[in-house]
Amino acid sequence: MAGIQAALRVKSTLLSALEGYAEAQGIGYQTLINAALRKAMQSAKGAPLTVASLRTVLRQELAAIGNQSA
Repeated sequence: MAGIQAALRVKSTLLSALEGYAEAQGIGYQTLINAALRKAMQSAKGAPLTVASLRTVLRQELAAIGNQSA
């Protein structure tokens, strides 16, 4: 399934962490970001995706990345 191109502002430190984690998993960082966004949508259980819920999921994903690199 082809995606659309969209601009997204991400802190350079976050992008570096995502790229490193994705590389360690053998996937592209965009695939990793898409998976995190998909997880956020699924965890909403029918509720609309909000900035707050997206932040929560991204924090959880970043914590998991931090725990795996330690």
